[in-house]
Amino acid sequence: MRRVPTLMNRELKTYFQSPLAYVLTAVFLFVISVFIYGRTNSFNYGTPKDVMAVILWWGVLLMVIIAPILTMRLLAGEKDSGTIEVLVTDPVTDWDIVLGKFSAALLTLLAMVVPLGAYLVLFWAFNKTGPASCPPPDWGPVLTGTAGLVSVAALSAATGLFASSLTRSQVISALVGFVLLLGFWLIGLLLPIVVTTGKWTELAESLSLPNRFQPLVEGQLATQSLFYYLSTTALLLYLTVRSVESRKWR
Repeated sequence: MRRVPTLMNRELKTYFQSPLAYVLTAVFLFVISVFIYGRTNSFNYGTPKDVMAVILWWGVLLMVIIAPILTMRLLAGEKDSGTIEVLVTDPVTDWDIVLGKFSAALLTLLAMVVPLGAYLVLFWAFNKTGPASCPPPDWGPVLTGTAGLVSVAALSAATGLFASSLTRSQVISALVGFVLLLGFWLIGLLLPIVVTTGKWTELAESLSLPNRFQPLVEGQLATQSLFYYLSTTALLLYLTVRSVESRKWR
């Protein structure tokens, strides 16, 4: 585990020395800013709660698209170029490799979200000089929503990394990651249509990413939701390690 920070730093340098991270960050911030502007009518009628809800929901939704693109090269690119063989001959374990790459992807995703906090600062400042109808931020939803967004970012990074471990093609990796993350969104809608029994419906609702996220947006400290995101992340990382290990049997 001591080599994880070294591997993480290596991946972070690769991200921020290429235009990919900057392009994805620009797209991420632009899309969310457009919806914040539309929701709040150019800062005239919105509230900090409105802004936070837009940031959280669109942030989570955009993770479905951005995370697979950001992570598609992490292992698929190593396999395609042959550098995976050099990497695994170093004195590092498969867990070192997976956790190092996962940490770099997660930190990059979180770096995209941090600038959005400026909107809350603007609304807090606006509340001091603007109309009384614009209340100060409610820090409960801010804290629980942020915890949820970080957890979903971790889940998205782990999903994309797992997809990248399954193939040599970065395009296929991105597509697989997108389909898997989309499945987390749609399972709560599609499974009850296919199977109408009560138990399956309850299972689908419990596995649905939006259903788990809603209480956190509302300011509830939903520990079950956080445990779901983090345990699923851990499972995907474990499966990624097993996928990396499978090269030994080929």
